[in-house]
Amino acid sequence: MSVSDPSHLEAQLASQIVTLWRSQTAPFQAIVDDYAAVLQRAQESHVRAAQLDREANEARAENDTLLRALEAAKRGAVTQEEFAALQAVLTRTETDLTAAYKDKAMLAESSLQVTQQLSVVRDINEQQTREIKEAEAAIRTLRDQVRALRGEVERLEESVAMAGKEAEAQRNDATVSAARAAALEADNAALARRLVELKEAEIERMNDINRQGEEMLTSAKRQAAELLASASAQARAAGPGAAVASLERAARGLSLGEAAADALPAVLARSVPEAHGAGCFGLAFNRAGTALASCGADKTVKLWDAIAEGSAPTATLHGAFEGLNSVAWTQDGRSVVGAESRSALRVWAADTGRLAASLTGHAGRVTGVAASPADAALVASCAADRTIKLWGLDRGFCTRTLMCHSTCNAVAWASGAAGLASAHFDGALRLWDAASGRQVSEVAGLHGGQVCALDVGPSGVMALTAGKDNVVRVVDLRALRVQCTLTSRHFSVGGAWSVVALSADEHHAAAGSADGSVLIWDLTKPGTAPSRLSARQAASPVTALAWSPIGAPIVTGSKAGGVAFWDRAEDD
Repeated sequence: MSVSDPSHLEAQLASQIVTLWRSQTAPFQAIVDDYAAVLQRAQESHVRAAQLDREANEARAENDTLLRALEAAKRGAVTQEEFAALQAVLTRTETDLTAAYKDKAMLAESSLQVTQQLSVVRDINEQQTREIKEAEAAIRTLRDQVRALRGEVERLEESVAMAGKEAEAQRNDATVSAARAAALEADNAALARRLVELKEAEIERMNDINRQGEEMLTSAKRQAAELLASASAQARAAGPGAAVASLERAARGLSLGEAAADALPAVLARSVPEAHGAGCFGLAFNRAGTALASCGADKTVKLWDAIAEGSAPTATLHGAFEGLNSVAWTQDGRSVVGAESRSALRVWAADTGRLAASLTGHAGRVTGVAASPADAALVASCAADRTIKLWGLDRGFCTRTLMCHSTCNAVAWASGAAGLASAHFDGALRLWDAASGRQVSEVAGLHGGQVCALDVGPSGVMALTAGKDNVVRVVDLRALRVQCTLTSRHFSVGGAWSVVALSADEHHAAAGSADGSVLIWDLTKPGTAPSRLSARQAASPVTALAWSPIGAPIVTGSKAGGVAFWDRAEDD
């Protein structure tokens, strides 16, 4: 911003005022000059008139003298010559008097004209005086404006000076901030590299731990299979019975030979069409894979022997006031927890079937429940009230409430005992710190519609989701990225819910479809078509799904209330 010098501005305004005065007074300069000339002539006329008056007075006096002399001559005796001379003098005097009267008349007329001109000039002079006064008032106004402008200029100069100082200070601050930002950026880059290195090292360590765990699990299962095979042989030698079949089935499930490892449930081993009247909506195996819990719209939880063959449940648990949407076993297998539509959780003792506790606190329908894999007394639930609650079964009340931005449809434990994963109506997958109740990360826009189903594998780092967009996705919870996307023309979500499950080794993913079939994808062979389990009879949409932790069976629940067990083929 540039500011002019105040003295230069004042000189410029004075020059403009003088130019304005000259332009306004120039047209009257000739009139003023004429007025001065007329005054001069009037003065000369007055002098001439006074002179003529004197001459006229002298002529009148001389005429009177002559008249008196003439009278005296008439009265006296004068000669003819004297009378003629006096007569001549009288004539000449009268002539001069006549001429003087004429000059006086002319002078009077000139004086009248001059008086008229003086009146006109006086009017013009008065008008000029008024204009000059107006010009002087305008000049005073302009001077006031100049003083105000000078004050404004001074204030602006002070403001500019202050702004310059502030700009200089800001430039200095910006320089310092830029230097700090550069240093911080370098530090952040170094920290990011260090973090990536630590993450890579942690991932490698976890992979080593997982490999060691798989090897130990393989060894333990092989030993268990050998023990079960030995026990089966001893039982067969002792005599036939249901225990023999159960032991053979367990041995077949625990066998980890090459053929058994690749074998997947392929045949319908048993089916209970009306296990839960108006719909089966929840299935869960205990950690050993020997028992199964199912729940549904008939307000009951039923326990099944997952190994022995038979179509009847081993126990039916009552005590719920509304239908149940989800079920879970606690870590020690002693309790079964059901998520009820009436904003509550029901807890039963697995051995006696007695209702041990009712946990209330949700303000909407409870949509999911998951038991901690490390703490037998810790359970998480989610509901339509946009909350996730953590419950202490040993205390009998809610220990922490996690507020969500969107309705939570499903919840599962991830990354060991410290983390929770939740699936939401807005299509996002969110991760939570169970200890602090704080959301730590999310995978936004995971599905085009709401996420209807969620399962987390035994490692706690792989999640399987299904959405209303009829797509199944595998998510790496450590890197927060989609590992693969699974689709099939046979897969579609039935109604508002769908169900998914990961195999124990996390090499396969299963999803229940609206046509009543189950699709199984091989995650080790991306792009291959899924195998499909489908009953011959007309089936309703699959609304519940669980995969045994010992590899078989896969159990499904239908919207019609049926429960079906899918096992490996006999020659496997």
